[in-house]
Amino acid sequence: RHVVRFARIIAASVDAQNTTADHLTVALLSEPDAIAARVLHGAGVTDAKLLKQFALVLPAGDTEAPAEGKVPFADNGKTALREALMAALRLGHNYIGTEHILLGLLRDEGDAAQKLVELGLTIEGTDTAVRAELEKFRK
Repeated sequence: RHVVRFARIIAASVDAQNTTADHLTVALLSEPDAIAARVLHGAGVTDAKLLKQFALVLPAGDTEAPAEGKVPFADNGKTALREALMAALRLGHNYIGTEHILLGLLRDEGDAAQKLVELGLTIEGTDTAVRAELEKFRK
């Protein structure tokens, strides 16, 4: 929920008409200790590289979330979230975490996925890294 909320805040901060997959990707940085951030950093993707690749900045301070529906999700954002749900189901999870959103963004095959691939991520490598991070919780 926090990542989705923050994606809308990012979209609102740049006066976007819709919350896109790009906003969703950058919003993953709002949870620096979550699995997606650890996987990104483990792949050599720093916060600065991600922000530069997506040409976005993180809003400063205590930015308020826009009113519900004020910055609706674009089709690519909706698709990424649907893919996140599918990733969660494939992993046998009953929740959608940052790791599922990252996998969903890569499976979307849109602009955000291409930008992540340009940063060196692949679906297979990211899936393996996510599973390795999840395994740490089981030990």
